[in-house]
Order: sequence, then C-alpha cells, then structure tokens
Amino acid sequence: MLAGVYDAVAPCGHAGLIVRQPTASGPPTFQGTCLDSQSGATVVEQVNPVMPLMRGADSGISASLANDPSQQLTLHPLVLQGN
Repeated sequence: MLAGVYDAVAPCGHAGLIVRQPTASGPPTFQGTCLDSQSGATVVEQVNPVMPLMRGADSGISASLANDPSQQLTLHPLVLQGN
C-alpha cells in the first residue's frame, strides 16, 4: 500500500504529499503542495506525483511542481518521532 504522508525539503520550500488508499488493491488518491515564505508572503505551489504513482527503491515517490514540471523532487515517508 502507498497510503501515508510523504515530505521533502525542496527548492520550492517544504513539500508534502498525502496519499490515501482505502484498500491494498484500490487505486490511490493524492494531494500535494509545496510551501515557502518569501519576503513575508507565503507561496503555495501544487505538487503532482509522477505517474504511475509508486514508490522507488528508496521508498520515495517522485513528483514535480504543477507550474514547472522540470522541477523534480522525491518525497519520502514522514517518520514521526516518539516522545
């Protein structure tokens, strides 16, 4: 299953991708964004995974920015630190 939260620090800022997959055999859905603060303003850009949606050998998902597909990035599963 691909479901989870993926993130990366990229030239566009902090990128995130949420992947939902109700069942292991069901098709995944996704939503992604990249946030950055420049000159006091927040810049938001859409992140789209490279299709077909799948994990690479490093468990990352390849993606690109919607407004500049030449900017490629790899988002990795978010690991939460315990208290």
